[in-house]
Amino acid sequence: MGLLNFIFGRPKPHRRELETRYHKGYAQYKDKNGRWRYSHRRAAEKKLGGKIWDGFVVHHKDGNKRNNRRENLRVMSRGEHARLHWWEKDGKD
Repeated sequence: MGLLNFIFGRPKPHRRELETRYHKGYAQYKDKNGRWRYSHRRAAEKKLGGKIWDGFVVHHKDGNKRNNRRENLRVMSRGEHARLHWWEKDGKD
């Protein structure tokens, strides 16, 4: 162990650089198996502490597909999501 490692501790390993892209306005990353995954779903799963069930979607509260902060994401059923967007589009007078 060198003197600098003794003083400052061991250097942290570099984070693996993820391959990313945008698809239909949503950020995606390549997982360890080489499959493209949506970043907002990953962020919502981390917030929930588990997988998102089939039939559920992640809604961006502010409508910005690139804003994947946890406080901006809400998991809801597909039906609830469709009603929400119908209300936003056609339900307002």
